Amino acid sequence: MKRDETNQQFTQVTKTDEETGVQYHTRPLAFKNGVLYIELMLNRHKKYDRSYRQMAIQSAVYYRKSNYGFESALAAKISIYTIDEDISTSLGTNRDQSLDSIIGIMFQDGILN
Repeated sequence: MKRDETNQQFTQVTKTDEETGVQYHTRPLAFKNGVLYIELMLNRHKKYDRSYRQMAIQSAVYYRKSNYGFESALAAKISIYTIDEDISTSLGTNRDQSLDSIIGIMFQDGILN
């Protein structure tokens, strides 16, 4: 029996920037036609050691190598949202968030992962 990959709910993963110690959140939204859709949520008032693009690529590689079943992903589309509040205290509440950018990458074995 084939699982329906478009309606599956995924849990949010909290990661911490290695240099600054600032937390951010990421989660897969969907996996359709070989494309992995990911949400990356960052605090717009915090400083991160890596660029948004580097964090997006890191998230895509993380999910492709994880046990979620995304190893066959050919590409990833990462939506980067920035929020005003402290991420750790605002979970489950309304927060001011806006779409900052969308980054697309193609997985090429041996180059990105």
